Amino acid sequence: MNRKVLFWTVICAVLLASVGIAFAAVASHGPVRVAGADSFSSDGDLIAGWYWLRDPALRTKATWHFSELPTRTADAKNARVILRFDPLVTNKASGGPGYDANVLVSYKAKNGVTYRHHVMMRNLHPEMKDPRDSGGWGYQAQGWTVIPVSRIPASGELTVTISRDRATKTHVAANEAACTVEWLVR
Repeated sequence: MNRKVLFWTVICAVLLASVGIAFAAVASHGPVRVAGADSFSSDGDLIAGWYWLRDPALRTKATWHFSELPTRTADAKNARVILRFDPLVTNKASGGPGYDANVLVSYKAKNGVTYRHHVMMRNLHPEMKDPRDSGGWGYQAQGWTVIPVSRIPASGELTVTISRDRATKTHVAANEAACTVEWLVR
């Protein structure tokens, strides 16, 4: 199988795996609630359904808007929600697999304060690390951060933005399904 076919096969598989979350507002999985984004936007380079944050000035961003989130500590076990990220990461344009990336996650809380977290997106295939083009295989990464429910506005809505951290030389890709909000119900 040539690299181009492998690349598109991997991209399609990742997109199909993500579709179930992208179309549901809040899905229930036993005691776990998973909120998919109501909307998504990015000024990154659109390639095969993914917006690549890779500009040298680190200005490109990906933004998700969520609704129906818990707003009271009684609504979520441990009074917190988890922002989960499932981006693609590589070392350069048409780069290799196995790379991690630091991203800056920001959101505005109900008190009007904008919170920022540095989050490491860990590659799911570190054993495959190689600087050469893999055709997209091994780009999958995952990261998360915790938000206290007390910071979520009373509307239950939250807008989350990621950008590359200045310490990152890697490229990060996102789409609508690449961020979810998860929590345990009491």
